Amino acid sequence: MNALGKLSDADAMADLDAGVEYLKKQPVVFTNSIGCMGGRFSLLFAAHRKELKSAVVFYGRPLNKTTPLQPKSPIDLASEIAAPVLGNYGAADAGIPVDDVQKLEEALKKSNKTFDIKIYPEAKHAFHKEGPNYNAEASRDAWKRAVDWLGKYLKP
Repeated sequence: MNALGKLSDADAMADLDAGVEYLKKQPVVFTNSIGCMGGRFSLLFAAHRKELKSAVVFYGRPLNKTTPLQPKSPIDLASEIAAPVLGNYGAADAGIPVDDVQKLEEALKKSNKTFDIKIYPEAKHAFHKEGPNYNAEASRDAWKRAVDWLGKYLKP
């Protein structure tokens, strides 16, 4: 997490771009059907990389304090997102207020984007990761949603 705090959004997008370019050269990859999954960077990458077919977000911060390393919040780029977005968030996440998630939903709706965001009532941040915040019920449901979403939008 310390290293991520020092990574600029521009460098992260360059790294993700390099990953996509690598995937496109692999004979087992359907190059017309690439998506992303993660947190805040998935939201940013969905706005940055227009040919992505899907974005799955697990508790990705929609609003952040802007800095030279993070000059924009994902919510500021909602109108630029081309891929359908699935979001999984926890209502008990101390770092991502439900209000911020609802603002993301409003921004995506205003921009006529395809999205499905679910807020799990008892879930905290990192509810899908083994550790103190793991929430088995939310994790199972969020994973099923992610697999179904990717299956729907990542067609060869």
